[in-house]
Amino acid sequence: TEIYTLSLHDALPISPKDPDPLVLVSNLLQLTSYRQAMDNVPVVGRRVADFLVFLQEEGMIRVADTRVHLIGHSLGAHVCGMAGLFRRRSAGVPLTRITGTDPAMPGYQQRPAEEKLDASDASFVDVVHTDSGEYGEYVTLGHADFFVNGGGPNQPDCAVVKDPTQRSEERRAGKE
Repeated sequence: TEIYTLSLHDALPISPKDPDPLVLVSNLLQLTSYRQAMDNVPVVGRRVADFLVFLQEEGMIRVADTRVHLIGHSLGAHVCGMAGLFRRRSAGVPLTRITGTDPAMPGYQQRPAEEKLDASDASFVDVVHTDSGEYGEYVTLGHADFFVNGGGPNQPDCAVVKDPTQRSEERRAGKE
């Protein structure tokens, strides 16, 4: 399986010879603030749904293709939920599967189900919680929700990080 990165400005080198395209949605929410990124979740979700339509039109997938499995972390989990919602509305059938890992909680506690990941977004939605109540949702959102070690923010052998964005930047820069 080849790996493709979905970009809003680049054409994708997709070949009908590859029976199982894998699409990584990355860097689509990197903006100046969390609030901006959160506000763009529906926009990016729509783009992912549009991309699935493109794959269908190119003969890469069928409407209810069991090979389509969206996986998203934090805000990306909600992007997958929005993509599932838009896809179900346009195609009339749900996606087969969505996996959310630590769906973002800040700003989503009071949002209705159609604005975040939930069980109606795919035939099967599974959610892994490892940071519940801190940055991640602490409520069940899918058909199967797994709360690793209770799902709380203090996981064994993990350092407490106040600003996960800064911490990841330190790791990328090799400053650990």
